Amino acid sequence: MKLSIPDFCPACDAVDNPFVPAQRETEQDFRGQTLRVTSPAFRCRHCGFSLLGPGHLDALRLATHDAYRRRHGLLTTAEIISRRKAMGLSQKRFAETLGVGSASIERWESGVLVQDKASDILLRQRSDHTRFLPSALSGKRTDRTIFQFTRMKNPSAIGRANKNYATFHFTSPSASTPTLNPSHALTPAA
Repeated sequence: MKLSIPDFCPACDAVDNPFVPAQRETEQDFRGQTLRVTSPAFRCRHCGFSLLGPGHLDALRLATHDAYRRRHGLLTTAEIISRRKAMGLSQKRFAETLGVGSASIERWESGVLVQDKASDILLRQRSDHTRFLPSALSGKRTDRTIFQFTRMKNPSAIGRANKNYATFHFTSPSASTPTLNPSHALTPAA
């Protein structure tokens, strides 16, 4: 059964395909909270009546889940996908890296489920070595992260003996991109 948009408006009886694609703002209840979200819909050009078409319910669910994620400081679906792709991993390999099931990654990335805080912390810890630019700059990653792990020859000079240290070098080919300090030495947790 193929779903289609009606060729008349049930609210004003306008005919000849009155519906046009539009964005609509609605309130959605999710996990006991009311969230204001914008999602695609079809709107009657004559009276403004709107309805959801094929695929719009999935988009509404995704917008609702991402609004909840932003409100609670969780990674959004786009951020999870960006981190995985920046690491060059498939969903299956990313799941193995995190120690979770591949179905969880698929559900988080598709927006079907919202990760809990503990899973979000795990996602961040295992992928924080990636650095992202706002999509408004170009829609693609224009910087890269280079890792150089070293063992300091004289760690006692900074008060820690026999510890491994990692030096992170961040480079950015874009002049409009903010550049971090060229080198950061991070000490492991004691």
